[in-house]
Amino acid sequence: MAAGSEGTPGAGPAVLISFLIAGLASAAAALSYAEFAGMIPRAGSAYTYGYVALGEVIGWFIGWDLLLEYIAIVAVVAIGISGYFDAFLSGIGIHMPVWMTSTADEGKGGIVNIPAIAVCLLVTWILSRGTKAFGRFELVAVAIKVLLILFFIGLGVFYIDANNYNPFMPSGFGAVLAGSATVFFAVFGCDAMSTAAEEAKDGKKHMPKAIILSLIIAMLLYVAATLVLTGMQNWEEIDPKAGFA
Repeated sequence: MAAGSEGTPGAGPAVLISFLIAGLASAAAALSYAEFAGMIPRAGSAYTYGYVALGEVIGWFIGWDLLLEYIAIVAVVAIGISGYFDAFLSGIGIHMPVWMTSTADEGKGGIVNIPAIAVCLLVTWILSRGTKAFGRFELVAVAIKVLLILFFIGLGVFYIDANNYNPFMPSGFGAVLAGSATVFFAVFGCDAMSTAAEEAKDGKKHMPKAIILSLIIAMLLYVAATLVLTGMQNWEEIDPKAGFA
């Protein structure tokens, strides 16, 4: 979002504000989910809460809404991972054919995004192994991810050039708001967390704390990483497909 894309102006270093706005909106939802998770520590997330509070019909609609929401979010994340995977391979001299790394609607001559599909299938297979197995995998995966982000922040802070922050908001506040709508995907996961309420030990006590603390930790990491990235490199030169790569 810092560099923007074709037809979409970049927010520049002000993408930091985009994350803060998205985080504020997510905090409102997080507080609601924290309250529901404490009151009704059951699997099902918003579906269960809607079913209990408003009845079966509303619960049915919310269930389908969640399905569509997860399809959209998973697609965005899988495409993002595919972009980083392609950038990583390019960095070591391996170039994947365009037809298998993008779709036809992207206008690059692609046919299907195979790495993105592979990510979805891999996660589905791990999920099929059971809650405990996926929990262990997720713990390791998140630990690696957080360590990499901390390494990037700790190293990158020494390469920040203050001139890259000027102009701070090159495309105006409209681009910042557009960016916050996009990055909201990245900071909103409270509904997914609350599905673990039934599996957690003393869900009424621990789930609300976990939801709030996870949002705080994620926002701190996003803000720090954004400051370092836009400080190290001019916002116009950041690759919109794989900025950190």
